[in-house]
Amino acid sequence: MYPRLYIARRVLKDNGVIFVSIDDNEMAQLKILMDEIFGEDNFVGTLIWNCATAGGIKPYFFSKTHEYIFVYAKNIDKLESPTSPLSNDALKQYKLKDSKGLYREKDFVFKNSSNNPKQKNPIKCPDGEIVKPKDGYIYRFIEETFNKYKEDGFVVFKPSNRSPLVTLDNKPAKWNIYIKKYLTQNNAVATLIPKEFTKIYNSGTQRVQNLFKGKRVFENAKPTELISYLLNLFNTKDEIVLDFFAGSGTTADAVMQLNAKDGGNRKFILIQLPEPLDPKKSRVAYNFLKDELNIENPTIYDITKARVIYSANNIKKEEIDDKIDYIDFGFKEFETIDIPEENLTDIEELKEVDLFKEITDKNALY
Repeated sequence: MYPRLYIARRVLKDNGVIFVSIDDNEMAQLKILMDEIFGEDNFVGTLIWNCATAGGIKPYFFSKTHEYIFVYAKNIDKLESPTSPLSNDALKQYKLKDSKGLYREKDFVFKNSSNNPKQKNPIKCPDGEIVKPKDGYIYRFIEETFNKYKEDGFVVFKPSNRSPLVTLDNKPAKWNIYIKKYLTQNNAVATLIPKEFTKIYNSGTQRVQNLFKGKRVFENAKPTELISYLLNLFNTKDEIVLDFFAGSGTTADAVMQLNAKDGGNRKFILIQLPEPLDPKKSRVAYNFLKDELNIENPTIYDITKARVIYSANNIKKEEIDDKIDYIDFGFKEFETIDIPEENLTDIEELKEVDLFKEITDKNALY
């Protein structure tokens, strides 16, 4: 992991972002590793993916139904703000409408122990009543911002008998204040990925099985919906997506589907070592690649390669985009070599090795 993550940081654009999926077993160790390579200040957040149901054999303790996705930037100051579609439950809150579109009303006054005077200033209500937050409450933002919102028509005053506001002499106020939040405004991205935007492992595995003529050649493949969701958090329509643990090739499948749907020009690079398939432990995959594709001594890389081709053909068959008439897969196979172990144990020693020159000179992937 160490050298791949180190190289990943070097190849990222200055405004690039990396997603790293992990389960409970190595979560703590990976966080320390990512902090060391990318820097604690470039930690964006941790997403939680609902990856399984609670069905199957009952475990002794807990049924694991989620995994984590660490998100780091190369330079967090240059990373754009992510955007995400709203869940159906969230959409239902936007019931009101005016000339600007659908909106919901957010409390302008909320519980908070802060005593910041800039968020407790007096405000005049429609009938002339002067109000302020009661003890233990503050405004959502300062006076200047409130006045701008009010000028733009985003402030709503409503009569209330249970307002968190009081008059200047601390009597219950007759008004409450709300801020209009429009559906078209950028919404905060929740760290808990909504279930409706992605699927579980079983779905990803089924996708691979369908592409490989009903043969279950790869277990626990991530669903394309998960990768698509992550790519759509940021504007990736013209970016290069690198997956250096390609596995079954889900990333390529997701990128091609996204391009077909939104007209994007994303490109992908997949890296997968030619790990041999054990004919006993991976019998279905081994036999399929050997019998159907005439591959002697098949490897995981052969699954990756076949998945990319099958996925592309499937997209063309579905006619998602009639402009897809030719795809240059650009498969390149390299000889792999070992880096001296002393260059893997310490980041300062690793920095002394010009890895990219090594790759160029030896035509190898690490």
